Amino acid sequence: MQRLLGCIVVLAVIAAPASAEKRDLTPMPKVAAGSVPIGGVYRALIIGIDKHQDRQIPTLSTAAKDAASVRDLLVGRYGFKPEHVKTLFNEQATRVAVEGAMYALGQEARPDDSVLIYYAGHGQTDTEKVRGWWVPFDAKAGEPATFIKNASVRDEIAAMKAKHVYLVADSCFSGTLFAQSRSMPAFNDKFFDRLYQNKSRWGLTSGMNEPVADAGKGGHSIFAYFFLKVLRENEDPYVVPSHIYDQLAPLVGRNAEQQPRSEPLQGAGDEGGQFVFRLATGAAAKQPPAASAESAGSAELDAERQRLQVERDAFERQKMETERSRMEEERKRFAEEQQRAEEQRRAEAESKKMEVARAQYDNFFTIDGIRRLLAMAEAKDVRSLWDRFKSICSYHNDEGIGSPASTMCRVHVGKGNAPAKFDELRSLLISARPSNWRIEEDDKQRFVIRGPSRNPYRLGPSVSLTPDYDSGVFIGVSSPNE
Repeated sequence: MQRLLGCIVVLAVIAAPASAEKRDLTPMPKVAAGSVPIGGVYRALIIGIDKHQDRQIPTLSTAAKDAASVRDLLVGRYGFKPEHVKTLFNEQATRVAVEGAMYALGQEARPDDSVLIYYAGHGQTDTEKVRGWWVPFDAKAGEPATFIKNASVRDEIAAMKAKHVYLVADSCFSGTLFAQSRSMPAFNDKFFDRLYQNKSRWGLTSGMNEPVADAGKGGHSIFAYFFLKVLRENEDPYVVPSHIYDQLAPLVGRNAEQQPRSEPLQGAGDEGGQFVFRLATGAAAKQPPAASAESAGSAELDAERQRLQVERDAFERQKMETERSRMEEERKRFAEEQQRAEEQRRAEAESKKMEVARAQYDNFFTIDGIRRLLAMAEAKDVRSLWDRFKSICSYHNDEGIGSPASTMCRVHVGKGNAPAKFDELRSLLISARPSNWRIEEDDKQRFVIRGPSRNPYRLGPSVSLTPDYDSGVFIGVSSPNE
C-alpha cells in the first residue's frame, strides 16, 4: 500500500539537493558531550494512523508501529521525557484531536524549547500538486474539507514560540511549502552551537510529491526504517537534521522509488538554525535493539487502552447521570410529600380554627354570650372585645373595624338577610340587657343600648345594631374612656 500524504516540517538549516545520488556525505564536527548549551524542554507530538473510520480509505500496515517506535527511540535514546511526548494513534487521531494537539503544543512550548512533530499516515495532494493535506482518522474519502491542510500545519508551526520545530512526515507533501535552500555554517567546534542558537522551522518528508511505500523493512516503512536506523546507530553527542538527511536520503533512494526532501518551511519563521538532537547520557553504550515486540505492538495497545478508557468514561458518565436522575426524582418526591404534608397541616389548622370560630360565633349569639360582651364593654376590656369580634370575622371571612387599642369595635353579620338578622339580634340584646342598661334608640334603622357611666360627664358603653341591605347588620360596641 502506498501512502499519499504531506511531508513533515523539520527544524534544520540545510537544503536538500534534487537527487540524493549527487550529494556527498558531509562529516559532522567532533565535539564533546555537554559542549552545546542547550536549554528548554524537548517536546514531541507523535501521530500514526493505519486505519480510518471511512472504509473506502485503504488501510496501512506500519504507520502506527512506525510512530510508536519513534516515540520509544526519542524517550529511550535522546532524553525526551514521557510526560512531554504526546501520542495520537488511529482512533485517537481525529481531525479535532490532531489540530487541538498542535495548538496545545504551541501554547505549552516556551521560547527555549525544541519541538518534534512526527506524522505517519495517508496524505493527499490536488491535481496541480499545489495543495496538500493530511488524512485524519475521521476523514471522508474524496472530501478534502474533512482533511487537515498542510498550510494549516505550517501556520501552527509558524505560530509556535519554540526555538526549534522539526517536522517529519512519512508521506508526500506539497513542494510549495518548502523555501529555498541555504548554506551551512562553518564546520568547526561552534557548528552545533550556532545551529542551536538560531531559530529553525524545517521539514523532512519521506518523498516529494510522489506516492511513498508503506511496507518496507523490519515491519516499518522504508523511510521509517532508515530514519530509526540513523538515529539508533548514532553515537555522536549531537546530531542535526542535515546530517540525518545526508545519511537517510541515499539509503531510501536505493531501496524505494521515492526521494526524501529536507528543507526550511516556506513562511514558517525559519532563521537559519537546526533542531539539535542530544544523545542521552549513556545512550551510546546501550545500543537498544531495533524494535522489541512490546514496542512493535505499543501503538495497538495504546489505541486499545484509549478505547477502553473512552468506554469506561462513558459508562461512568452514564452511571453518574442515572444516579443524578434518581436523586432528582427522590428530591422531587420528597418536596411533593413535604408540600402535601404542609397543605394537610394548614387544612387541619384551618379546620380547627373554624371549629373554634364556630363555637365562639355560636356562643356569641346567646344570652350568656351577649351578657359577657356587655360586661367586657362595661369593664372597658377592649382587648377581649376585639378578640370576640375577631372570632366572628374569621368565621364569616369578614373584616372587622377596630383594634385592641381602640374604644370601638364593629363587625357585620347576616349579609343578604339583614332585616331578619337585625330583628334576631335586637330581640337577643333586649333579652340579655341588664337592668342598668337602657334602650337609647329603637327603630328599623338603628337599635342602641347604653350602659351606666361612672363619670356623669361622659357616656357609658354601648352596643348598636345598624342594618345594611348590602353588607348585613353592623354590630358596634363602644367602651369610651372616662
